[in-house]
Amino acid sequence: MNVDTYIASLVQYGLDCGLLETCDRIYVTNQLLQALCLDSYMAAEPVKAPLEEKPSPEMSLSPRRSATRSSSTPSMALLPGWTTGG
Repeated sequence: MNVDTYIASLVQYGLDCGLLETCDRIYVTNQLLQALCLDSYMAAEPVKAPLEEKPSPEMSLSPRRSATRSSSTPSMALLPGWTTGG
């Protein structure tokens, strides 16, 4: 797979999960191209990758809060394999 396929797949994932509207497809694709410093894009067929867990509609986008932290200090979750660097 090339980067165009990955971008198309990521945008399609956002559409499938309800994170994006169809009218946002081009805008989001352009934003990804800009973030990745790419000058060209060839429309590619998205690839469906198996997912471990699909987000449910009930999931909140607000930061998780820890009972031991102040209510004004949000906790941060790290992606698997990432460290805080400290």
